[in-house]
Formats: sequence, C-alpha cells, structure tokens
Amino acid sequence: MKRGFLRKHYIGLSPTSSHLHTIAAPREARALAQLSAAPDITRVYSTDPRIVCADTRISNSPYFLYLPAVAGQAELVYIDYLENVKRVAKWPIWQQPAPKLPALPMGIEPTPGKGVGMFATRAIVAGELVCAERPTYAIRLGLKCAYDELDTGALQCNALRGLGESARTALLALKNSYSESDIDPIRGTLLTNVLPIDITEKPDKNPDNTFHGCFTTLSRANHSCRPNANYFFSFSTFHGQFWAMRDIAEGEEITISYAELTDSRAARQARLSSRFFFTCACETCTLSPLLQRESDARREGLARLIARIADESPRVPVKTLEEGLRWAEQEGLTVHYAQVLLYGSAIMLRYYGERMTSQWVDRARDAFRIVEGETSYNVKELDEVRETYRMVATGVVDLMALLCIAQRLA
Repeated sequence: MKRGFLRKHYIGLSPTSSHLHTIAAPREARALAQLSAAPDITRVYSTDPRIVCADTRISNSPYFLYLPAVAGQAELVYIDYLENVKRVAKWPIWQQPAPKLPALPMGIEPTPGKGVGMFATRAIVAGELVCAERPTYAIRLGLKCAYDELDTGALQCNALRGLGESARTALLALKNSYSESDIDPIRGTLLTNVLPIDITEKPDKNPDNTFHGCFTTLSRANHSCRPNANYFFSFSTFHGQFWAMRDIAEGEEITISYAELTDSRAARQARLSSRFFFTCACETCTLSPLLQRESDARREGLARLIARIADESPRVPVKTLEEGLRWAEQEGLTVHYAQVLLYGSAIMLRYYGERMTSQWVDRARDAFRIVEGETSYNVKELDEVRETYRMVATGVVDLMALLCIAQRLA
C-alpha cells in the first residue's frame, strides 16, 4: 500500500487553474533559470532508447532513461544504474498505447491554508477510480553520486533538463516545502512531492529496491489522518492511482495520507512537521482530548494486531480479528481493514475450516478491490485462493496447495 502535494494544468482541472499558474510563475521562472545554470556533466549513451549518463566524472554513475525516446518530447525520466535502465527500457509496456482512462471526477482548486487541493467534481462512489497518471520523475533511492550533485541539485537538474517542456514545467510548478536556504529548491520540490512506486508486479520488500515517483497531478492531493482516497501504484500500467475508499460528495476535498496512520496523533504530527512542515488539522487531529486518547488506543491496538498476524499465521481468536476490523472502521482506516482481512484469511485457512476461510477471502477481496482496483496484486492472490479452493473441492488438487497459498498470504 502505498504519499504527496500541489498544482497542475492537465486532466480534470477547473477553469480557475490558470489563476494558479499565474501565482506560481515567478517560482517556475527561477527554477528554469536554475536548470539553465546547472553544469552539464551528462553524456548521451544511446538515442533509441534515449539513455543518458548522469555524471561522466564517476564510474558506476546513475543513468537517465527518457520516455518516449524522441528528444524534447519525453514525458517521463527514470533514474537508476545502467543495467537496470536498459532492462526497464525493454519493457513491452512502452510500445503499447497508454490505457484509455475514463473522465476523471476531480479538479484542482485553491483551498484555504493549504495552497491548493484536489476536489470531487461530482459524487464519487467507494471503489471508483478518482485519478490515474504515470510518474514524470522516477528514481531508485540510495543511488551513489558525487557530493556536489546533491549539494547543487545537479542530478535532478540534469534529469529534468531532458524532459519535454510541458512535463518539466508541470513538475517545477509543484510546491516546495523546504527552505531554499537549507536545500536546493528543485531537489526540495521533488522531495516534497514523491510517492512510492513499484518496478515489479509483486511488491518487493528488499529495502535496496525502493523507488519514488513524482506526479504532476497526484502529488497535489493534501493529507488527512482519515483520508477518503488510497494511493496505489499499478505496475501493469505503470500508473499511480487514487481509489475512493468511501463515498465522496461533490465538492468534497479528496485526501490521502502522508503519515503512518496507526501511529498516535503525537507521532503523526511529529512526522508531518519534520517532513512536510505543517500541522495537521484534520477531523481526527482536532478531536477533544478524551476522544483523541480513544482514537490513539484504537490505532495503536490495530498496529499491534497487524504486526502480530502479518508475517506468520498464529492462532488468533476470530473475535480478536473482528475487534481489529471494528477499530479500523471506527477510524476510517480502510486499507488497514483490508490488511486484517487478508492476514485473517490465512489464519482462517489454517485453523477455522472451509466456510470461514471462504467468507474471509471474499471479504478481503472486496476490500482490496475498493482500495486498489481489480488489477491489484492482492486481488489476484485472493482470486487464486478462491480458485484453488474450488479445485480442492472438486478433487483437482490436494490440500497441500491450499497450505502453500496460506504461506503466500501471510
């Protein structure tokens, strides 16, 4: 499961977005001047696919992959080491037309105290796709590069320099939450707006394979500790997506989470203050002291439960799992609700029999369909469990197949 910030002039925008562009223009002009002034230490490695060495001064330099490959028209830059870049460049997805998306029910509007935000332009039902787009900037975390590239933002400047003008301008218009005296403004803008992305279909838990992406529309959604949308990265289409986790009324702000929602209010506020430099005033964070303590207790209890059942499948009483589901419902934590159902399905499979397992698998599938869509890896895994169950019932495979599935779910 997979966080964001500010403004754009593409899909789903209202007529007032041109006013936002006027406000941001001086900052964009400064950023463009910075791009022009950054030292060019790159070298073209190939033109089709368009791959560029980020720093000719060092061995094992990161490389930039631009898509599409036509110079001056790139809409995406992917930054990684050369062998990985060449592998990604061969993905068949780049040769396929971009998926046709429905008319998206959202727009970007000014919002008091937050700059701008994403708002529903009509009623949205739970499980509906709110917004989807490919990242404009994608990078492997922990890349080794020269110190001056980080200090001056040269790596980021040179990466953005190869993008098409419209893509580059849209990125530079995003909010920078960092002080320009503390961190290079272009690097600060990108750090402010990144969301996690995947480059494998099955989520990769290896911390060395962590990737971030920056989106020119998705990155404009504001935070809530009780969000109504879930950010999910679809590897099959290489799109970041927002899914409505509950019904959203026309005109209501669409929010996601920037923090770990099962942390206490104090821990969430500390994270948001240190990383994004704001104090959250959402409906959960402004509860009375008594209600806040009750909320913290539910969220922290949910965190303990998920940690207990996530890696293995201990024999947990059903009433304990149902209590965790109630906590998640009370706090509006729909993704955590789905997680309890997923891990609970593996427990049902091991200890509670076919009827209970079937019920929990169906509930988990429906929950993940709402927060991640039909193409989610979790939905596919749960469909495989259901199909395997059918095959066991008809004698096509034996019970060991189900036990293997239980291990994968856990």
